[in-house]
Amino acid sequence: IAKFSNSGSSIYISFDKPTNTINRGLSSWNCDLLFYFIGINQTYCSWTNNTVVQLQFVTTINSSSLLSPNDDILMIEDRLQSNCAPTCDNYPYSKQQSIKVLLPDNALVPTVVISILRTASLFDNLTVDASLSSGHGSRAWSYVHWTVSTTASITSGDDISRILNSYDVMIFQPITIYHRDLKAGTYTLSLTVENFMKESNTGVAIVTIDAVSYTHLTLPTNREV
Repeated sequence: IAKFSNSGSSIYISFDKPTNTINRGLSSWNCDLLFYFIGINQTYCSWTNNTVVQLQFVTTINSSSLLSPNDDILMIEDRLQSNCAPTCDNYPYSKQQSIKVLLPDNALVPTVVISILRTASLFDNLTVDASLSSGHGSRAWSYVHWTVSTTASITSGDDISRILNSYDVMIFQPITIYHRDLKAGTYTLSLTVENFMKESNTGVAIVTIDAVSYTHLTLPTNREV
């Protein structure tokens, strides 16, 4: 069987009996020596014992062509044998076969973190930062959705929702809401995220926008006599 680790950062491929563990002397090796699958050039393989291969992702968070749950891993024929010490002469090589990648037993549940001022001025831009949210499995989120309610007006809440959702799943950097799009009132921001293992969570943050007017004092310029 092939199954994602709980964190989603690797896949464990388990054989039903001990093998001769090709490349066992190497700490890691190219997965294409034994397997074929999507995104294989962004992974490396290693044996954890003579029945389990760990497939490790070495990709950045923005990579899109990687193995996902229910994708297929093809084991190449004539590469692997059963554990056959001291000699393997009478042991057949494995045949080509395909296995589907399963979800982990306890997939990582996201943690949503929204950093925002509790109180802000109507005359200042507002920064909304959800970049510290975790549990994405070292990939882009598969789903992100903002919902905004406010005491200011229904249209204002809808406008802020559209601005935030225009960034789609890219919440790894702070988002700026310009002061011209804000109205005085209290805004409740709700963010729901889902990782590629279908685990999701929601976080909420509240900010009050004050209609504060500032008096600017202009000092006279000193002049030499």
